[in-house]
Amino acid sequence: MFTLNDLALPQNTRNTYRLNTFKVNKDLASAFASIANYCFYYPTLEKMGEDDPEREKVLIPPFITLSGPPGTGKTHLALALLWEWYYNQRPLDTLFCPVERTLSKFKSCFSVDNYKLFDQGWDCLEKADWLCLDDLGAERLTDWAITKLDSLIDARYMSDDVLSTVITTNSTLSELSERLPRIASRLSEGVVFELKGMDYRPLKGLREWGKAVPGCQQ
Repeated sequence: MFTLNDLALPQNTRNTYRLNTFKVNKDLASAFASIANYCFYYPTLEKMGEDDPEREKVLIPPFITLSGPPGTGKTHLALALLWEWYYNQRPLDTLFCPVERTLSKFKSCFSVDNYKLFDQGWDCLEKADWLCLDDLGAERLTDWAITKLDSLIDARYMSDDVLSTVITTNSTLSELSERLPRIASRLSEGVVFELKGMDYRPLKGLREWGKAVPGCQQ
């Protein structure tokens, strides 16, 4: 059953998915440096007047896309960015949404005729200051899912407020354009970081659990 709490930042990532816990290598250094800069742009932007000539230098793009194979740190960087914004700015309207699970949760509202909750939740997604859509492109693309994702991206893109959307995906922008052409076109107006490298998860699992499992080699 869907609740508005499903849209909150996952609390178990509060201390672990941060900039200072990200393992940077040469393949990820450029993306990491840019994300780190974005973490500190918002406080500066809030203090500037609309006519400040320096304002353009610190504007954050409407879409920040982190693309790359599984296990290269996309979700870690996205959550690190959201947590920094949460702590350094205003602790409101900072939402994290695994796309497939979130769409499934929203659709469950129809089975219990809870349309009011659906509208409230979707309104939160459209108006959140900072939103992460995690693992875009992995979801089962029904006509309903495509329509809702298109409308969400359009609503945020066309908003009069300064809204930022962080996207993580295993697909390249070219691959997304074949499945979600309208969304891919919108994302191309922001910045796209292609994260490369090997899947770190097996090594992480070995480091964390290997010593506790007899016969496990490190």
